[in-house]
Amino acid sequence: MNKHLAFIITCVSLSHFAAAQDVFSYLADFKEAPFYGFADSAGNTKTIGKYNLIMRPSEGICRVWAGQTSGSDYTNVRYGYCFINGTELVTPQYAKAEDFFEGLAQVVTGDIYKGYLHGYINKKGVEQITPHFKGAKAFSQGLAPVSTGDKQWQYIDQHGIVKIAGPFLDADVFSEGLAGVSIPHDLGSGVMSFRKGYIDLAGKMVIQPEYNYVQPFKDGLAVASVSGATATGYKSFQVLIDKTGKRLTTQEFITIYHIPSEGLYPVKISGSVGLNREKDIWGVIDRKGQLQAARFGYQPYFKEGLATFKKDSLYGYMDKNGTVIIKPEYKNALSFSEGLAAVLTNNGLWGYINKKGELIIKPAYFSASAFNEGVAVVTMGKNMLDRDKLSGAIDKTGKIVMPFERRKLGDFRNGKAIAEDNYISYYVYKNGKTCLSCDVNSLSNGRYAYAALGKNDIKGALEILKKEADKKCPLTDYLLAYILLQAPPPVRDTIQGVFLMEQAAKNGYPEAMYSAGFIYMNGLGGKKDEALAKQWLIKASKAGIPAAYTLLGTLEDKTNPVQAAAWYQQAADLGEPIAMYNLALLYRDGRGVAKNNYQFTTWLNLSAQRQYLPAKQLQATNLKK
Repeated sequence: MNKHLAFIITCVSLSHFAAAQDVFSYLADFKEAPFYGFADSAGNTKTIGKYNLIMRPSEGICRVWAGQTSGSDYTNVRYGYCFINGTELVTPQYAKAEDFFEGLAQVVTGDIYKGYLHGYINKKGVEQITPHFKGAKAFSQGLAPVSTGDKQWQYIDQHGIVKIAGPFLDADVFSEGLAGVSIPHDLGSGVMSFRKGYIDLAGKMVIQPEYNYVQPFKDGLAVASVSGATATGYKSFQVLIDKTGKRLTTQEFITIYHIPSEGLYPVKISGSVGLNREKDIWGVIDRKGQLQAARFGYQPYFKEGLATFKKDSLYGYMDKNGTVIIKPEYKNALSFSEGLAAVLTNNGLWGYINKKGELIIKPAYFSASAFNEGVAVVTMGKNMLDRDKLSGAIDKTGKIVMPFERRKLGDFRNGKAIAEDNYISYYVYKNGKTCLSCDVNSLSNGRYAYAALGKNDIKGALEILKKEADKKCPLTDYLLAYILLQAPPPVRDTIQGVFLMEQAAKNGYPEAMYSAGFIYMNGLGGKKDEALAKQWLIKASKAGIPAAYTLLGTLEDKTNPVQAAAWYQQAADLGEPIAMYNLALLYRDGRGVAKNNYQFTTWLNLSAQRQYLPAKQLQATNLKK
């Protein structure tokens, strides 16, 4: 194993949480296809590089695959499992495999010619439920839907005992104690179709099967689709229902989005089935299903009582009653925040208006953000393409409260923001003073050490940083901890590395907060504490570290997929490819969010575009189906 290469790879892994426990995956070789193995925190190889892919751990176990011979050949790929210490649990042998849920993982034997059989293995690697089902889904609330034949679904417990016999034409996983199931429906003239309803955990049909599509319950409500022939033709619409099956909506909406916007749910009243077409008309309903008066040309999002709308390629603002409050005259517009909104004017510069449409801060900036804690981050430069554009902050009168001297500057939260210069991140107060308790010499040494690391000069970086070891500068503490946690022996010192990382986090360094959360999440150095991990990751996310939202989602993924989806969404919106991939899987499986193939494909493609390998592999597999 090339120790320098291993160090580079594990640094990347730590930054993106793929292997932050006491085990790291390393790239052993890349010829026609990549081959990865495991190394421990001391840099010792635990397995040779024999896997084409090592996936993120689920309940302490990683899925792995092997058998790929080239970048485009997936014919002989087989799945197996490894513990996070690199010990192989199951030799790659299955045609398909899924993550562990509630202690069991779905595995598939067979091939496309002979057919596939589904079963489940436990964490001992033993087939607890022998593969013999034609189809299967994940366990949720102690039960899993399985099929014994074509359109013959039932529910089993973790011992394979049938608890709800059905049979159903299809069956969804349970959410909030209810699961959607399909039963036969006679359309007349000998034509058979299906209808979907909901059963409880005892198998009782609590919401009658009268829908052609249902979504999982969320916060006590669910969206269901109705369709069928009428005297005048065929119609299809969606309704909002509660857990008693009561239809809360009386109007036939084309689409209902179960994503509230200031307590209101967007609904498409008329237009196309697709998204945001020119002739679409949107409205909003409350939790009682009552349609409000407002009408919009596309899906609305309210902030402080107003939503942007677009007409003739220009943006304006409407209130919840659909009244135009600010006429469309801007090339772009952001949501209101703290009474002001950023708008892009005809001169190509951003300024700010109030809710009366009055220009409060004249257009002078190449980019602008929403106000937060009384200040907004804006950017100035010679022109829009100026690579040397610098960011600063202004107050609500337009007064500069932080000079334009930083390459990047995040939104202010709790009185401070994350800034970046020369690839070094740190906190800064509204008056421009840094939160780093470092003198000028320490900051300079930190930059020199960072440059040395960029050249893979670990020895040189250590020589610089050890001069700063007693100064408690969070920047240099973080860099030294980074090396001690990941460098090969004899340099590696996990105990001292964890101590310095915590020290840097407590002294306000954002990346150290993220890494501290990472450490406690995965037990690096024997310090596993998910509650403390969550505290640090929330602080890191508020400090502007998008990857922290991804880790928060990972913490919630198995026990609270609804919250996990919310965390992943925040990270995905900020461009995190791993979060995009995880969010795609939730949409694919209907966990925490309504099952949605369009959303699954969209987020998977976005993740693959950002070169996240599991997304690219899954994308390639889907294309072959």
